[in-house]
Amino acid sequence: MPPAALTSSQRLLVSRFMRATGASERSAIKTRTRRGKRKRKRNEEKGEVMEEEKQRRKDAKTAEGQKEEDHEPDRRLADPPLTAADRDKTASA
Repeated sequence: MPPAALTSSQRLLVSRFMRATGASERSAIKTRTRRGKRKRKRNEEKGEVMEEEKQRRKDAKTAEGQKEEDHEPDRRLADPPLTAADRDKTASA
Protein backbone atom coordinates (compact mmCIF):
# COMPACT_ATOMS: atom_id res chain seq x y z
CA MET A 1 0.00 0.00 0.00
CA PRO A 2 1.69 3.23 -1.05
CA PRO A 3 1.94 5.93 1.61
CA ALA A 4 -0.44 8.18 -0.32
CA ALA A 5 -3.25 5.59 0.09
CA LEU A 6 -3.08 5.88 3.87
CA THR A 7 -5.40 8.14 5.80
CA SER A 8 -3.85 10.72 8.09
CA SER A 9 -4.53 8.63 11.20
CA GLN A 10 -3.00 5.56 9.55
CA ARG A 11 0.04 7.61 8.49
CA LEU A 12 0.44 8.75 12.10
CA LEU A 13 0.27 5.17 13.40
CA VAL A 14 2.83 4.02 10.83
CA SER A 15 5.23 6.86 11.61
CA ARG A 16 4.97 6.17 15.35
CA PHE A 17 5.58 2.47 14.73
CA MET A 18 8.60 3.28 12.53
CA ARG A 19 10.11 5.53 15.19
CA ALA A 20 9.47 3.02 17.98
CA THR A 21 10.87 -0.02 16.19
CA GLY A 22 13.26 1.45 13.64
CA ALA A 23 11.39 -0.43 10.90
CA SER A 24 11.24 0.74 7.33
CA GLU A 25 8.08 2.40 6.08
CA ARG A 26 7.14 -0.63 3.99
CA SER A 27 7.49 -3.11 6.86
CA ALA A 28 5.67 -0.72 9.22
CA ILE A 29 2.74 -0.50 6.82
CA LYS A 30 2.67 -4.29 6.44
CA THR A 31 2.74 -4.80 10.21
CA ARG A 32 0.00 -2.25 10.84
CA THR A 33 -2.13 -3.88 8.11
CA ARG A 34 -1.64 -7.36 9.58
CA ARG A 35 -2.58 -6.11 13.03
CA GLY A 36 -5.68 -4.43 11.61
CA LYS A 37 -6.73 -7.64 9.87
CA ARG A 38 -6.23 -9.64 13.06
CA LYS A 39 -8.23 -7.11 15.06
CA ARG A 40 -11.09 -7.14 12.53
CA LYS A 41 -11.11 -10.94 12.50
CA ARG A 42 -11.13 -11.08 16.31
CA ASN A 43 -13.98 -8.57 16.51
CA GLU A 44 -15.92 -10.49 13.88
CA GLU A 45 -15.53 -13.75 15.82
CA LYS A 46 -16.50 -11.95 19.00
CA GLY A 47 -19.63 -10.66 17.29
CA GLU A 48 -20.60 -14.20 16.23
CA VAL A 49 -20.09 -15.44 19.78
CA MET A 50 -22.23 -12.59 21.10
CA GLU A 51 -25.03 -13.50 18.66
CA GLU A 52 -24.86 -17.15 19.75
CA GLU A 53 -24.95 -16.08 23.41
CA LYS A 54 -27.98 -13.85 22.80
CA GLN A 55 -29.80 -16.70 21.07
CA ARG A 56 -28.93 -19.12 23.88
CA ARG A 57 -30.27 -16.70 26.50
CA LYS A 58 -33.42 -16.14 24.47
CA ASP A 59 -33.96 -19.90 24.17
CA ALA A 60 -33.38 -20.34 27.91
CA LYS A 61 -35.94 -17.65 28.71
CA THR A 62 -38.46 -19.25 26.36
CA ALA A 63 -37.89 -22.67 27.90
CA GLU A 64 -38.23 -21.20 31.39
CA GLY A 65 -41.51 -19.53 30.46
CA GLN A 66 -42.71 -22.81 28.98
CA LYS A 67 -41.88 -24.64 32.23
CA GLU A 68 -43.85 -22.13 34.27
CA GLU A 69 -46.86 -22.63 32.03
CA ASP A 70 -46.54 -26.42 32.33
CA HIS A 71 -46.58 -26.27 36.14
CA GLU A 72 -49.73 -24.18 36.19
CA PRO A 73 -52.77 -26.43 36.81
CA ASP A 74 -55.35 -26.46 34.08
CA ARG A 75 -58.17 -24.34 35.46
CA ARG A 76 -60.72 -25.85 33.08
CA LEU A 77 -60.47 -29.23 34.81
CA ALA A 78 -61.04 -27.81 38.30
CA ASP A 79 -64.54 -27.29 39.69
CA PRO A 80 -65.98 -23.89 38.90
CA PRO A 81 -66.18 -21.51 41.87
CA LEU A 82 -69.39 -21.72 43.89
CA THR A 83 -71.92 -18.96 43.46
CA ALA A 84 -74.14 -17.68 46.28
CA ALA A 85 -77.04 -19.83 45.05
CA ASP A 86 -74.83 -22.96 45.01
CA ARG A 87 -73.68 -22.28 48.57
CA ASP A 88 -77.26 -21.94 49.76
CA LYS A 89 -78.14 -25.28 48.17
CA THR A 90 -75.19 -27.07 49.80
CA ALA A 91 -75.88 -25.45 53.17
CA SER A 92 -79.55 -26.49 53.17
CA ALA A 93 -78.83 -30.05 52.07
